[in-house]
Amino acid sequence: MRRTLLTQNKAIALLVTACLSVSFTANAQTPYRKGDTWGFVDSDKKTITTKVKDPRTEKKFEKKLFTLEYEGAGQFINDLAPVKKDGSWGYINEDKETVIPFRYDEAHPFNGDMAIVKLNGMYGFVDDHGDEIPVKYEEVRNFADGMAAVKFNGSWGFIDENGNNTVVYIYQEVKDFSNGLAAVKSNGKWGFVNKSGYEQLEPMFEEAGRFENGVAPAKKGGKWGFVDKDGESEAGFIYEDAMCYKENLACVKKGGKWKFIDRDGIELEESGNGYDEAKSHTEGYAPIASNGNWNYVDKTGFQAISGNYEAAMPFSNGLAAVKKGDKWGYINTNGTLVIPFKYEEAHSFTEDLAKVKYNGKWGYIGVKGREYFQN
Repeated sequence: MRRTLLTQNKAIALLVTACLSVSFTANAQTPYRKGDTWGFVDSDKKTITTKVKDPRTEKKFEKKLFTLEYEGAGQFINDLAPVKKDGSWGYINEDKETVIPFRYDEAHPFNGDMAIVKLNGMYGFVDDHGDEIPVKYEEVRNFADGMAAVKFNGSWGFIDENGNNTVVYIYQEVKDFSNGLAAVKSNGKWGFVNKSGYEQLEPMFEEAGRFENGVAPAKKGGKWGFVDKDGESEAGFIYEDAMCYKENLACVKKGGKWKFIDRDGIELEESGNGYDEAKSHTEGYAPIASNGNWNYVDKTGFQAISGNYEAAMPFSNGLAAVKKGDKWGYINTNGTLVIPFKYEEAHSFTEDLAKVKYNGKWGYIGVKGREYFQN
């Protein structure tokens, strides 16, 4: 793929630094919103500045590097952040240089080496040099296991990180790649393909999930089981529902209740009679619900956190979003409330930041509850 030329902004920045001696006092890491305008601050909510020395006078002065000048902003990942200016999105680096021009209708934070972008109603990808995988798809998903699911002319397929269509656009639905295989739906049945598009398992299942730890949940004859890459199910199809394995445990539904099983299919004794609802384990804990109350169990099935929440999300960065009444807050793995119940909506943490909605507007918070917004 071609490499983009230096943008005009970058060229100007290079000319400036040729004349001035610049040292940075902080890294631009965190998007900050004031009202409807965005900029960036450091982790202490201080404005990002540079110390500038004019070689002609030897005088030093501090200059703001990031000001509140954007209509939208996302997280810095791979040293690039999406920002919106004059109605269009692009990407800047931590020196405030425009690395990828402002031309997109949407621009998402980087996921690995690629970021999703939207232009003229269609989706595609850009890498950290601004090289595009053609923006021509109706829908796309982030790359997983080196492959991205894309929808073209009404059908799904997969592309690799060079944009090669290795799994042709012929499927009704697809799941992301994992362990080298992806579930695909054709003529109402699910099967599995490899990265070359070869059908490892022909479509024979009523539903199917992702491979994890060498097995994937699949539904056959109205029941769920776990199949290996040869399509064999050691325990058979015996469950009413099933989720993928996470942290060597899977969540399965039997007799109207959810329980956890290990890789041998043995139920965790501490699961007791099971749960009305459950989610997979992350960071050693899984959200479970009985009688409308959400709590957390550990990997033995023991109820380690008892908060009786209205809703609960998986742990990430040692914190989980939980809901009391109509507000969300965050607890740690000890069950201690570390960020109060005050948000209308809350997302899981990514790169030490989480998106939250407060008084109808979105902003970011840090793992210690520091708010990077001002309404």
